[in-house]
Amino acid sequence: KVFTICNLGNSQVVTTSMDRETILWREGECAKVAHGLGGFAYGLDISSLSPNRIAVATGDNMVRIWEPYQNKVIQVWQSVRTKVMVVAWHPYKEGVVSFGTEEGRIGIYDVNSGNMNTSSTYHEKPVYSMSWGYVPTKFSEDPLKTGLYSCGGEGIIFCHKPKELGKTAPNVNSYLAAENNYKHQPPARTAVDWEFNSKLLAVGSSNGVIEIFKAPNLQLLTVFQYHTRIINKLRWGRNEGEKVILKTSTMEENVECPPSDQPQLLLGSCSDDNMICVQDLSSITPSTTPILKSDQTLKGHTARLTDIDWNPHNFKYIVSSCYDGTAQVWDIEQGVGVSSFRGHAGRVFSVRWSHTKIDCVFSGSDEFTVRQWKVSDNVEKNPPKVNPLAPTHKPNNNRKKKKNAKKNVVISENKVEVVSVSDKALTWRKPAPSITTPEPADEPAMKSEPMTVSVSDVKRKRGTKGKSLLPLASRRDHCSKSEQAHQILQIANDIFTDQPYCDDSLTAADIGLYSSRSKTFELVAEERRSHSTENHHHQAALLGIWSSDIRATIDHAIQTKTVTESLLSVAVTCGMDKYQEAVKCFVAQLTASRDFVTAASYLLILGETRQAIAMLVAEECFREALAIAKMRLSPDDEVIKNIYEKWAGKQEREMQFDSAIKCYLASGDARRAIMVMLRRKDVASLETTLKVAEIVKEEEMLPAIRAALEEARLSEENSAHVISGEIEVSNNNRDVENGDKCGLSGSVEQPALQNGS
Repeated sequence: KVFTICNLGNSQVVTTSMDRETILWREGECAKVAHGLGGFAYGLDISSLSPNRIAVATGDNMVRIWEPYQNKVIQVWQSVRTKVMVVAWHPYKEGVVSFGTEEGRIGIYDVNSGNMNTSSTYHEKPVYSMSWGYVPTKFSEDPLKTGLYSCGGEGIIFCHKPKELGKTAPNVNSYLAAENNYKHQPPARTAVDWEFNSKLLAVGSSNGVIEIFKAPNLQLLTVFQYHTRIINKLRWGRNEGEKVILKTSTMEENVECPPSDQPQLLLGSCSDDNMICVQDLSSITPSTTPILKSDQTLKGHTARLTDIDWNPHNFKYIVSSCYDGTAQVWDIEQGVGVSSFRGHAGRVFSVRWSHTKIDCVFSGSDEFTVRQWKVSDNVEKNPPKVNPLAPTHKPNNNRKKKKNAKKNVVISENKVEVVSVSDKALTWRKPAPSITTPEPADEPAMKSEPMTVSVSDVKRKRGTKGKSLLPLASRRDHCSKSEQAHQILQIANDIFTDQPYCDDSLTAADIGLYSSRSKTFELVAEERRSHSTENHHHQAALLGIWSSDIRATIDHAIQTKTVTESLLSVAVTCGMDKYQEAVKCFVAQLTASRDFVTAASYLLILGETRQAIAMLVAEECFREALAIAKMRLSPDDEVIKNIYEKWAGKQEREMQFDSAIKCYLASGDARRAIMVMLRRKDVASLETTLKVAEIVKEEEMLPAIRAALEEARLSEENSAHVISGEIEVSNNNRDVENGDKCGLSGSVEQPALQNGS
């Protein structure tokens, strides 16, 4: 359909149509075509086999194959049906491009034949990262050994085999855990990228950790932990020319690299911590100790980074895209900015360096444009110090939202022609991995058939998980940093040593959930007394049930009418069978109303301890589940350790590092606790980390921790010197200004000289 026709005179007409093209007609012939987008440019990729082809992932439910120098666009919309988030060209087959959508679906399109195939396995959340690479023999016996790896917002990586898209794609997360014998639940995966020869696989996680795996069995080679937030993009760079010399902050001058026939292998990463890190992996060796410092760190952006790409002509340069509306070119040898492109009016989502022009870069943003720009044309060298796109005030949520005007934006070189636009703003991913609860084993406690209550069978309603029964413990988990340090040291000594270490300032509320069983009983008793004092009879009764004081607790609940007014009171007079039936019905009602804490308590009455614990863990009521498990199960029960690990993973994702550290220590995973502690780079935190490492005898990590501590101390000293120097310069400038004012009039000059003398 043609929407508008504009007569320019001189036999010239401009038309716009449903295919999002603006065409200039001259004397009945097509003179020029301007192609447009109807959505955000979420992703870009340039084919290494056909460098003139650029795949564009857009928010108008299309994949566009753009040939900018021929002004040609192929629109792929079949079987897409939703926003396209990422695209990736096949490294060995010309014209084959893959894409991932907002609905989590994966597709492969052949430009030459027009064939479209979609995978039967899809992600639960949008796809944010894709890469072609080696397929382990366990996944497929295909002699080509090339598959498509996709990573979704739920934190899972799948390996799709192009010839077997109709079959279930293997879960790479499970394979990595089995091959490397993980002792803890790994964090959500957020980025994946294969090295060009499919020998090394880089995987980024939501906690800022980067893992390197080696083909063919994907054995863990090393771990990098220099980012502190979610990894958004990983990019391998293979430099076969002159080596790039990385000058870090600890080097006083560049060091010449010895000549080698091996190409230089670089890995770039960008994160929500506004940093780009570059690591040289040319001579990587297997190591279980995480690497805490990158070879080069590039800082300057003021918002989250979304994409990076290497200059294929000179690996000395890397380009980044950011939410601050800029695309930035960096010199990684010097660690400085080279060129800052500020032509976009919105957030920049994707960036790619041209394979045919050394000075040309393509970038896509949320203003519905893909721009082609030259590095040498930009005046600014560094990103803006203040994010120009940051909101200046809080939006009024009560005000009705106005509908976005429909526009269509034309792709051009450094120019935008707005004709019509429609899309919603993209909220960048914050993956929340699903937590699976293991099947609990039966634990006979009463002479009745085991009851099964599945939370998933009950219709879920929006609401909270209820008021915590352990408010004192909850408040003590949010105390000051110094108090948290005392708690961590006490727990470390209680769990890992036989030496007495007693801190009189700590109470059962501080360490009751993380220390011995007796401390847990003391905590519950203290919480129960507190509830009774504040007339919270219902909460006090529940804690009494947890402590196995069932008879007195039921009597108190009936007297205060905190159970039910009729059912359980009548059921008691009808014998044990009727009473158990009434309790089962009551548990089902509580579950339907999402009062899981109370439901777990009544499950305990029936002896279904593991059932109660599993339900609480599924609803992330970790404190309550842990209190029950430690009082009702054996101290060596595996369920207690699983609760600690799941709780620690949740706290780590929510940046509650102190609680996560205590959970890891309580579960006996001292190494994981130390890795979380290392995410804090200040001197006080690193000193505590060093003490804990010495207590738990982690000898391998001590050198890296000491080095990080020395660097933090040096950084604080340098910052103090800089601040004192600025104050001194400011005072000198003030003295000079006062002297100038005195010299303006003769009447004041003489007294000023006398005072000065």
